[in-house]
Amino acid sequence: MKVKISGILKQNGLKFSWEETESVSVPEIVFQAPIHLKFTFTNTGRTILAEGNAEGGLLLSCSNCLQNFSHPFSFQIVEEFWNSHDAASKTEEGSSLEELSIFFYDESESIDLTEAVRQSILLNLPVHPLCSPNCQGLCPVCGKPKSEGECGCEEELNKSELIDERWGPLKTLSDSFIEKKQRRNYNAKS
Repeated sequence: MKVKISGILKQNGLKFSWEETESVSVPEIVFQAPIHLKFTFTNTGRTILAEGNAEGGLLLSCSNCLQNFSHPFSFQIVEEFWNSHDAASKTEEGSSLEELSIFFYDESESIDLTEAVRQSILLNLPVHPLCSPNCQGLCPVCGKPKSEGECGCEEELNKSELIDERWGPLKTLSDSFIEKKQRRNYNAKS
């Protein structure tokens, strides 16, 4: 996603608008279509200020039920791009431009937006993506999505009271405490 900015480098304060629909590649993220980018580039004197918007759609997996769902996105991107010579002079001894996480434009007088857009997409992903706000998740017994209807496993689970046999002694102890408490309450009422 290279954008030629030679027209605004001649004078401070000049602006340039750019709009494009581009394919973006981000590992482990599936885009439903190319994303729409709209930017304004401003020469601030020391840097080129890129202010824009990215819109598109992702295919995400629900954190509760594991179903894939469409997730539209729209977010703003604001980044500063330094001249590669100016940025190189500001680096500390022994560090590179990549280590400083600085965006820059090069001798060809073009800005590559790819990394700035990729980082913004990653930062704007939901931490806990849900297919719907009231997603019920999966049945803990059979794994069927609860949104597809009742499977009957929870009723069976409640009836059989499946317990890991290693917890058996604790269950016995708990039952004896409950039984004693019920006897005390019964005797207190009599």
